[in-house]
Amino acid sequence: PPVIRLEENGPSVQGPQGMVVERTAKVGTPLSVTAWVTDDAKFVSNSGARPKVLPSPVILHWVQYRGPAPVAFSTLTPPVEAMATTPLFRGKSTVEVTFTQPGDYTLEVQANDYSGIGGRGFQCCWSNAQVHVNVQP
Repeated sequence: PPVIRLEENGPSVQGPQGMVVERTAKVGTPLSVTAWVTDDAKFVSNSGARPKVLPSPVILHWVQYRGPAPVAFSTLTPPVEAMATTPLFRGKSTVEVTFTQPGDYTLEVQANDYSGIGGRGFQCCWSNAQVHVNVQP
């Protein structure tokens, strides 16, 4: 599975067990959340055929997990900018999140490798992390 960091030199997680970081925000002011990812960029399939479009060996998907009101993401699947490709793929990606009401929110990011969402049903090749956000008026 890809490795995720939510701070450039902070703790990392690999696999579905996840990790949590804390942030604060203000209502109406976009919060930038950056994820740094690392992956071996290996592709394995029964047929050996690669997907036709490979924008990055890691794809991130953001969702609101909990919170008192809906949030607005700048995008749910932000592009991952390659920082290095050998010996491992390393990249980073930023999403902007805007909150309309104060309260405590949980955002979740899932990183998938070439095997796709949930490892194409095998639950093998994804990692996730959560961002707890305390939003002030």
